[in-house]
Amino acid sequence: MLKILDKVKHDVSSIFVFSYFLMLTGWWAVLYFFFESRLIEQNLVWAATYQFLAWFGAIYALKNSHVWGDVHSRLGMSMICFGAGLLLQGIGQTVFSFYTTILHIDIPYPSLADIGFFGSIPFYLSGAYMLAQLSGAEISIKSFAGRIQVLFVPIFMLSFSFIVFLGDYQYDWSQPLKTFLDIGYPLGQAMYVSIAILALSLSWKTSGGMIRQPIIFLIIALVVQYFADFIFLYQAHVETFYSGGTSDFLYLVSYFCMTMALIRIGSMSKTVAERVCESPLVENTAPTPDTIVTRIIFAQQEVIGDLAWVMAQKIEGISVDEHHEKAHIAAGINVRNTIETLVTEYKTMFGNAAVAVSKKAIADMLHDISAEIPESLQ
Repeated sequence: MLKILDKVKHDVSSIFVFSYFLMLTGWWAVLYFFFESRLIEQNLVWAATYQFLAWFGAIYALKNSHVWGDVHSRLGMSMICFGAGLLLQGIGQTVFSFYTTILHIDIPYPSLADIGFFGSIPFYLSGAYMLAQLSGAEISIKSFAGRIQVLFVPIFMLSFSFIVFLGDYQYDWSQPLKTFLDIGYPLGQAMYVSIAILALSLSWKTSGGMIRQPIIFLIIALVVQYFADFIFLYQAHVETFYSGGTSDFLYLVSYFCMTMALIRIGSMSKTVAERVCESPLVENTAPTPDTIVTRIIFAQQEVIGDLAWVMAQKIEGISVDEHHEKAHIAAGINVRNTIETLVTEYKTMFGNAAVAVSKKAIADMLHDISAEIPESLQ
């Protein structure tokens, strides 16, 4: 976390979010450790305040997703999904707070708040799936250990949630909406946290690049929110929940991690091409098609890690060595089209920034081998 904060210390949004989080944490600590649930009004006010982190993160993500390609790239789409998820969480929190803090009555269940709370689940599911693709989890799925994890983690999480919340559940189909939510909340949350855990565990050794840290932060945010939901549902089930307690603080931590990660991703787009490092392995070699492709892959590796090499291997006519040091274009292959296909593939991951990174990587070669370079990189 300190590395991420250091990199964005000059970013006004990050400073605001971090300061707001510290203020709310200090406020919560005083209420929780010194007064517990005795100061009901103060707890309600605190619980109605931390939702602004969710609103801030949602607006920032939805406003800045275009810098990574919006729906046309996985990174842009993940920002939209998490932004929408935070927005719906904010809506749910606002309705909840309106009942408890303004009207001073217990919120009914189901209520309009559930549109927000439950509606965030499919967006978190989609966002977690995008993160798994971005982090290169597919590399490890091919191994035996990876396949075991893919099978075991979801089964464990779904079984755990089912046993805890639905083991002795009395199904009342005369209230279909309530029954649907009672079942959907624990199982839906178990599904998105399963994908998040898999994305983290499967890509731990293979992921890298500039987006590694914010992706890890997003995954941690999902895991923390799962525990917040778990504690809330459990406390509600045994009737020990009160506003401003442990689950609310975990929601605050989750919103903070997710918002900081989204801010980091958004601000990173402005400098990603300038920060690409040219590998010394290809820096002084002649401008051949192989050199161009290798340079592009190394540049993309700076952003998305070893996934850049895996994606390159999928392009017809491109082969890479086992040590991920060189790439080769097969004889008889249209070099121009092959390079265009490669860059387009990276573009599906993080939008037009992938094109800018590729341009930066081969900028000093353009005048020597321009005939082999697609127009998009000239």
